[in-house]
Amino acid sequence: MRIVVCTPGFNTNSGGSLVLDVIAHKLLEAGLRVAFLMLAPVWLDRERWTFGLATEKLETKILRGIPVIDKAELNQISDIVIYPEVVYGNPCGASKVIRWLLNSPGKICATRIDFAKEMIISHATHFIPKEAKNIDVAVLSLTYIDWDLIETSSSKPKQRNVSVVVRKGRRYHQKIPTLPRDWLILDGFPFERQVTEMAKSNYVISFDPYTMLSNYACLVGSKSIVVPIPEYCEDQWLPEVGRRTGIAYGISASHEICWESQRRQLTNIYESCEEQNTKLISILLELIYARFA
Repeated sequence: MRIVVCTPGFNTNSGGSLVLDVIAHKLLEAGLRVAFLMLAPVWLDRERWTFGLATEKLETKILRGIPVIDKAELNQISDIVIYPEVVYGNPCGASKVIRWLLNSPGKICATRIDFAKEMIISHATHFIPKEAKNIDVAVLSLTYIDWDLIETSSSKPKQRNVSVVVRKGRRYHQKIPTLPRDWLILDGFPFERQVTEMAKSNYVISFDPYTMLSNYACLVGSKSIVVPIPEYCEDQWLPEVGRRTGIAYGISASHEICWESQRRQLTNIYESCEEQNTKLISILLELIYARFA
């Protein structure tokens, strides 16, 4: 059995690509044969884009210790292919497909998912669309945390009051307001600098309600605030209470949080991530063997 993980590559600015990397390496640790197959943006028509298989000649044959293959090397019958939700359809023509929802389908780009035929895994319950409500969807929240970066950044002295994260915020808010000039917008910086600059800020305000940067902000000692989604209460934003740890949903909520306590709680949660990731991969393997053996 070989698992082929379709990925746009390892990118610390993309939470989805980090989770795909964790999936691949945890499956490798579990003793399975694993390969990467590269994705790239493609246009479906003049208005719609999506992710499909990269067509350029492969320059990289190994990605972070795992072999990279192309479609010609894929066994459409025996290989199990993992697609993130951004991939349109089944470009590999694989008979065994796992679809991993790392965001709500359609939020990032055009997508097409065969919920009746594919095995559906979701990173969080709020990513599961109504089309999948009547099927069994496993929720496996695998996590990538760079503890070395958190440790080196946490010691930085505070130099500004507010940093801002926009990222996918425009998909949830019709308009991003004009921000004060002394607020630092973190978008466009490499991930390592984003975390460092958050550590230097008293507050980190995010218009993207689901970015992992909000969690990192708390871990490096800043007060992390998410701008509420219009007409969404806190339970609709994140149904799982534990996922809200260390993040205030709105300015008013930030006044009610004991930030140091929340930071300790969040640190304890994420320190168990490696063990939790291993357990979740064991669950994934049970589901794979039950479905495809």
